[in-house]
Amino acid sequence: MQLVAVLHVHTTASSGAMHPAQIARAAREAGIDVLLLTENFGYRFRYGHALIRRFVEVTQSTPMLEDFGIDAYLAELRRVQEMNPSPLLFVGIETPPYYYWTGSLLAGDLVLHDMQRNLLVFAPPSSAGRETAAGAGVFPYPAAETRDFIEGLPTAGNRYYRHYGFGSLLLLLPGLVLVIGSWRALARAGVFRPASYAFAYVLDEKKGRYLRRRRSPLGRREIFGTILCAAGATLLYVNFPFSVPRLDPYGADRGYEPFGALIDEVGENNGLVFWSMPEADDYHEFGRAGVRVRLSTESHKDALLETDGYAGFGAVYADNTTATDIGDTWDRALLEYTRGDRNNPPWAVGESAFHFAGQAGKQLDDILTVVLVRERTHHAVFEALANGRVYATQIQRDGADLRLTEFAISGVGVGYEGPVARSGDTLEVSGGEIEVSLRVDEAGEHSVPIQVTIVRDGELYRRIDTVAPFEIAWLETLEQDAPTTYYRVMVRGPGPALIVSNPIFVRDSSGANR
Repeated sequence: MQLVAVLHVHTTASSGAMHPAQIARAAREAGIDVLLLTENFGYRFRYGHALIRRFVEVTQSTPMLEDFGIDAYLAELRRVQEMNPSPLLFVGIETPPYYYWTGSLLAGDLVLHDMQRNLLVFAPPSSAGRETAAGAGVFPYPAAETRDFIEGLPTAGNRYYRHYGFGSLLLLLPGLVLVIGSWRALARAGVFRPASYAFAYVLDEKKGRYLRRRRSPLGRREIFGTILCAAGATLLYVNFPFSVPRLDPYGADRGYEPFGALIDEVGENNGLVFWSMPEADDYHEFGRAGVRVRLSTESHKDALLETDGYAGFGAVYADNTTATDIGDTWDRALLEYTRGDRNNPPWAVGESAFHFAGQAGKQLDDILTVVLVRERTHHAVFEALANGRVYATQIQRDGADLRLTEFAISGVGVGYEGPVARSGDTLEVSGGEIEVSLRVDEAGEHSVPIQVTIVRDGELYRRIDTVAPFEIAWLETLEQDAPTTYYRVMVRGPGPALIVSNPIFVRDSSGANR
């Protein structure tokens, strides 16, 4: 069955305007079955001048899950899920794994790079007590296990991703200033010296003898010592707990290395990672206390080729995209997979980036990820996302709402009873022919013009201008020089109406084509 999901959604736990209960209610009213929540995490950007950054840094941040509290957030989601089994709620975060600075504050050319080069990370549902369709209302995210998963993510802005090292000793140096200042401030009071040091003998010329006088507690040495004490104590407070980030934002551009490290870490812990809106860029300035800082994030669809091990990417979102064009970045990555040069194929998903209704003209159900499952559970949806059994779609508000009702490939022959492959699947066949079937419907049962594009191995295979509902099936003979091939489909309707399917792979197991 097909479940309608919205992926990349923020609530009041970070930068969204709707409480989890409110957004769950809105989803039910819109006929949405699954909400894949992605709260901001690690959006803390630090800057300090080179001479003092080990001791004092200024931070700029946006509303984050850390501020709301991970445990409080999970408890609230559990309460909402147990009260209403629909929609299924998933725990995810949006994070920029790495950012870096160039330029100088003093020179006025300070630039913060890649603060919007984001990954979407989804925590895995607990494998303990795996629920079935009868277990509706179960929220399979144990607090301790899920909190540890999130806090352990290797991102530059993660305040939990720190360690103790040589930099920690530097952060403790203000303690020496505190000790010196204390000595100078308290010595005359006799704290660090004999009590007699608190007194001085001054010659009284009139009386012709020395008189005992108490030293002033506010001499220049004491005042200077007090200032040192205050400075040392303040810096110790700022530097506490004296741990240092594992990722240094003051180094050079490290490319995709930190992103690959996060992808690997999430994969080792059975989570899922999606590249968020890889063709989006962001250039603007902000000012604080008369200081101007430029922000620069460039389009980065090359990330789909430069990294491996991630589950997929935002292929459909509220912007013009080219990665899914025939022969472009996505096809190149899929061809790498068919050649054995990539561990897994990247899957296409629809990405909403929803914060509140009306933001940039968005509604909650404008951009959807339709999930193909056999049961309505968290685990079934999670596995479908991991294995590409999804397709992405964008609807035309008050117009076309297209659905890919059928996209399948099977073997042929009298009485064929073998497997049927759908999006994300690999069909093993032993030579001969295959049958490809395709059906496109309009959810409102309207008749709308569409253009169906069928892609095979990164090249245009067929393009059909027709009207939905539309259905077609054809036989295909496997090519002799291609042991593994793939098919994918794109459907365009009026306005922004769009469907992007995930590929179906066909592998010849006979050896004849190898």
